[in-house]
Amino acid sequence: RRVLAWKTRNDRGSASSMRQDLARGRTQTEIDDINGAVLLAGKACGVPTPANARLCELVSSLSPLGKGPG
Repeated sequence: RRVLAWKTRNDRGSASSMRQDLARGRTQTEIDDINGAVLLAGKACGVPTPANARLCELVSSLSPLGKGPG
């Protein structure tokens, strides 16, 4: 939290690469590679990953195609 707060105060022009992807209208963001991998591995092993699933849903809903992994 402290790092994010510091970054926000001191580098207002910066944006995460995922936010840049969305702003550029890309149909796929890093969410598929980062949290999507956890989601798919959990499904394969029968382990629920609800936080990762929700995060994928939320970020994917912002992309032009509105879909993600799984």
